[in-house]
Amino acid sequence: MPELENLVYKGLDIEKVVMPVTDEMVEEEIKRIAKSNAKLEDAEVIEGLNYYVSYDMVNSETPDAKPISLPAVLEELPEDNKLRELSQGKKKGDTFEFEFVDKHEHKHEDGTTEEHNHEYKFNVTVKDIKKVVEPTFDEEFVKKITGGKLSSLDELKKDIKEQLTKIYENQAENATEDNIIRAIIEKNPFEYPKRYADELLELLVNQDKENSKYYQMPFNEKESRERNKKNAEIYAKWFILRELIIKAEGLTLSDEEIEEKAKEYSEKYSVALDKAKELFNQSDRKERLLFDKLFDFLKQNNNMIEKVVKE
Repeated sequence: MPELENLVYKGLDIEKVVMPVTDEMVEEEIKRIAKSNAKLEDAEVIEGLNYYVSYDMVNSETPDAKPISLPAVLEELPEDNKLRELSQGKKKGDTFEFEFVDKHEHKHEDGTTEEHNHEYKFNVTVKDIKKVVEPTFDEEFVKKITGGKLSSLDELKKDIKEQLTKIYENQAENATEDNIIRAIIEKNPFEYPKRYADELLELLVNQDKENSKYYQMPFNEKESRERNKKNAEIYAKWFILRELIIKAEGLTLSDEEIEEKAKEYSEKYSVALDKAKELFNQSDRKERLLFDKLFDFLKQNNNMIEKVVKE
């Protein structure tokens, strides 16, 4: 463990991340719930954008080719897609012409780019029409999606806002702690044991590997090492600085503090108090509590400047 003199970890200007939950965010979640619970009903004519339409499309340059099948929810198409407008008033079996220009760039070996535009023309036939019918947020529907816990739209919105607030507060807290870590590392340059960073890198790569197995995703070890190399260096520096600051300030956890945290946990999650005490007396949990105490100390002893971010 390096012995560093004149550690700088107080009086720094550090961004405190604030992530407010707006009514618009709640409404977006309500829309998502509505769409995920929507039903499709047979329809004769397209009269709006809330329709799921199946098309057969034949390229006018190859009229004898097999039609291309294209299903689309009109509302989800880009606003400049002419299918949204051309489909209005159409019935099953109706045909119309559809044109669009494919704009794309080609990169040359010398680094220059060239824009290509290709115009396509299709003869389109409407094969099937279904109207997307979103649910009404009445008492029955709200009870259904919440397992009977809530019964009105206002209650649901309130619950959504509370859940989003918890999520965003947690993200903001993590981002703020990250800002504290980076600010202190920047103010205290030192040579850290490279072997320590190497060991941390192995842990991060193995974590990526396990996550890949869990989510059934391909694992690229080379990419993982490159991506985590900088993180391993940051963690190596911070873990050392963290221990030195704790030692310099004489930060410790008292039995009373541990018992208070266990009591809070017991009441919040309906866990027997003796079980909660047993949990919070485990070394890893006590270590986490000490680090939380460190961050509380650092927030109180630095200039935390609020910065509002969306996400």
